[in-house]
Amino acid sequence: MMLRSVTLTKKILFISIIASIVIWGVLDFYHTRSIKNIFQKQMINRLENEAHNNRIQFDRYVQSYYKNAGLITSLSDFTHYIEANINLWESSKTEPTKINSELPQWLPRSSLLRTIASVRYAFIMDKNDKVRELYNGWSEVPTSLLTQINTLKKISSNQSHITFIEDFPYLIASSPLTDNNGKLLATLMIASPMDDEFLVSSQIIFNPDTITVLLGGKPPLIYSSSRNDLLPAGSNPDDHFKDYMETGTAFFDYGASEIHVQYTTLISMTSFVSITDSLLKKERQQRALTAILLIITFLLIITWITKKIQGLTTRVVTFSKQYLGVELQDLAGRPEFPH
Repeated sequence: MMLRSVTLTKKILFISIIASIVIWGVLDFYHTRSIKNIFQKQMINRLENEAHNNRIQFDRYVQSYYKNAGLITSLSDFTHYIEANINLWESSKTEPTKINSELPQWLPRSSLLRTIASVRYAFIMDKNDKVRELYNGWSEVPTSLLTQINTLKKISSNQSHITFIEDFPYLIASSPLTDNNGKLLATLMIASPMDDEFLVSSQIIFNPDTITVLLGGKPPLIYSSSRNDLLPAGSNPDDHFKDYMETGTAFFDYGASEIHVQYTTLISMTSFVSITDSLLKKERQQRALTAILLIITFLLIITWITKKIQGLTTRVVTFSKQYLGVELQDLAGRPEFPH
């Protein structure tokens, strides 16, 4: 009885609003899920491309390390320094190694050195493989690096060699200096730990949204990362990687280098969710606006139709009364057809 007292117009309007809200809710649910899947696939593709580009940059940086060693030995400052000291070295075989904590004159200026190589340690060895000078401007030279220096010099001759020094990956390269007759005068060996700074330096184009990581060992540990504040060196990757999307994992394969280290690229799930939510919020607002406009348009059409019905009802009542002499009590005073 209560529903019968409600006019047809109000019923149609009410049903239209409820149906529109239900349809909008269902479409919003499926549309949101579809956008998330599409966006996730796009982010994965973007991350894979980013990882590929990062790996190419890293490989080029590593492979160019021995070329940088050769470049340093070809500079006049290095050549003149060797020529000025070679006779002294030959006459004094017991002279102790000269240690330079400041940048020595036989290395390029710091502004130039930063652009060509990450040189943490540098060694000059005479033709008898005795270390005559070393540069350790960053920290003390690891003991095991000094004890293995002759072997490392041979392995890294004219190539970039990655090895472990005190359980940490190091990049090493050496380049000989010869006279016009091909006689060996001295050898330069440069070395750098593959730490956070090295990893950042290897990326020509730095993207703050992605993180590159070197990890390895058993159990696995993070050796270095481009965002040490988020993924600190020495921590377990399992404690952090659950919060990241991972791709681009690869192992080193640099010729004589036989170490088990992974290079991988990550993107924060928080960043991914934030971007996705921002996009979905904008999409949902646009869909809601579209739905409201459609509902209003539909309601206006329904209102117009019911007004037409109301007018027709009024004309039927008037016609029946004036020409047929029939008083339609059921329709009198009602705006629409009975229902």
